[in-house]
Amino acid sequence: HLEEFAEQLLPVTDPLHQMVEQSVQLLAQRNKDIPEVSKVPWSVHVVESSQINAFVLPNGKVFVFTGMLGAVADVDQLMIVLGHEMAHAILDHSVSSVYIALC
Repeated sequence: HLEEFAEQLLPVTDPLHQMVEQSVQLLAQRNKDIPEVSKVPWSVHVVESSQINAFVLPNGKVFVFTGMLGAVADVDQLMIVLGHEMAHAILDHSVSSVYIALC
């Protein structure tokens, strides 16, 4: 996925990337007592795309599309989406991506 989205990835200095990074780290920190969460090296990748999508690979790579960031009302809604996707990863659900449309 990194190769596929290489030219669309926001730099780590971008405020949107930093917001997603902080959200993922907070979720990981608050759930560190769960071994499946604490053993994963979470890494964030924000893709510049209008797709309303986010997914997490089993290896802890978190992908969030900027379309998703525009679809959520605030960071709390974003964290619900991220927590949901992180749960898929730690529970070994083999879903390549899940599209979530928020109205």
